[in-house]
Amino acid sequence: DLNQNAEAIAAYKKVTEINPKNARAWHTLGNLYRTSGRYREAAAAFEQAVSLDPDKEVFHYHLGLVHAAQKHYTDAIRAFQKVVELNPGYNLAHCTLAGYYRRLGQENEAKKHITIALPTMKDETEYNRACFEAICGNADQALVLLRDALEKKQTSVDWVRRDPDFEFVHDDPRFKALVGTA
Repeated sequence: DLNQNAEAIAAYKKVTEINPKNARAWHTLGNLYRTSGRYREAAAAFEQAVSLDPDKEVFHYHLGLVHAAQKHYTDAIRAFQKVVELNPGYNLAHCTLAGYYRRLGQENEAKKHITIALPTMKDETEYNRACFEAICGNADQALVLLRDALEKKQTSVDWVRRDPDFEFVHDDPRFKALVGTA
């Protein structure tokens, strides 16, 4: 709901004004901006969170997602590399790195990160598994999982349309039907 999101943004802007050293508040504000498609503002909020708590891998992860959504792949890769430096077992960062290396034509790097992420992806939500399957080039499985994820309301259609992980299947008529762009 855009009104609720706008209200939440206003509330968290106030929180960060009152307590500018609250990294979690900056992170939440960044996520609110991200889900609203306000990527520049999201990046600024996430960068503030990272500067306050540089060891929190999820802050770097969400910063990487925003860079990726803006097609700033080098910055995205740098953020995701920081995530796996902080937490080598962060499988979603490996999954995402695989996607960006694949976009850049660096297949060996992509395969390395797919291999690292693969054993633990079974424990992820349908949405995260759909992203992973899309990155791996498994359109059929990605779309089955995406349909399940949308039915379970694990994400919004609006975010799916913008999620860079699905760039690999954007032209598939089944994807277009799922997200209403057919």
